[in-house]
Amino acid sequence: MSFYLLASDLRHPRSRKFDELLSEGDIQDDVRLPHAVRCSSRALQNVREGAAGRKDDAMGQAQTISLRATADTRTSKPHAWDPALDRRTTTYFVGKRLIDVLLALLVGLSIALVVPLIALAIKLDSAGPIIFKQQRLRGRRVRRDGAWVWSLEPFTFYKFRTMTVGAPSAIHQKYMRAYIAGDARTTSQMASAASGTYKLTADPRITRVGRILRKLSIDELPQLWNVLIGDMSLVGPRPPLPYEVELYDDRHVRRMASASGLTGWWQVNGRCETNFEEMVELDLDYIAQSSLWLDLKILVRTIPTVLTGRGAG
Repeated sequence: MSFYLLASDLRHPRSRKFDELLSEGDIQDDVRLPHAVRCSSRALQNVREGAAGRKDDAMGQAQTISLRATADTRTSKPHAWDPALDRRTTTYFVGKRLIDVLLALLVGLSIALVVPLIALAIKLDSAGPIIFKQQRLRGRRVRRDGAWVWSLEPFTFYKFRTMTVGAPSAIHQKYMRAYIAGDARTTSQMASAASGTYKLTADPRITRVGRILRKLSIDELPQLWNVLIGDMSLVGPRPPLPYEVELYDDRHVRRMASASGLTGWWQVNGRCETNFEEMVELDLDYIAQSSLWLDLKILVRTIPTVLTGRGAG
């Protein structure tokens, strides 16, 4: 299968700096994304969350730009997944969607009584909305010229708010640059020394209640809505932020050849205890051996992972 970059024809103020746009969830249209994601003028346009008048379902007039799916030149290690050998069938994707909807509804109904308590705790702890909305990128399987391809698309990602309102993203951007580059010194300085993980645990933006929600992974529950409306799947690679994808190389972008997930192979095999390259390898391994049985296995293994708080933070 091939990769394509799909972007909606939306508008934004063009005079603002890229870093400012990224901090608010925007992608500037004239930015060149290195290696894997190279975009021309208007390839990526304003996808800021909550923009006035924006309709989530209206993609507008879209453009597609081919993404290279060539072998990674930085390593001789063979990739776990080759786009030319993708054997996932329509039956698999239909079955996966049915499981997503049924289980998301079941879990959503089972936690309905707990949600008001979580909302109350968030409101009492700090000022601001209960739900945090953020623009992220996902892989979506679409039909192009008679063939199935994967497109890279923006979508609104939901979480219970765990940070103070208006918290700048600069600290997270710095951390992700170091994490993706394999800069162990910087990541260890920014993460809690006692955590033993690659998670940005020493983050002053996180609230008291937010720290508990993150530790128990409760902050992710609103993504059940993302699953129900088809933006995500229960199982798959985690959806990255735009400024993370800017740092991807050709191999990294291959992890986007799957529906983004609430949990995944990475989460049950180390989670934040793994470095970035190990995370990518796990995502590619998941894509290579995708099956409904594997999805169910991952969902079952997610339960003890969440209960023990392994790799969370």
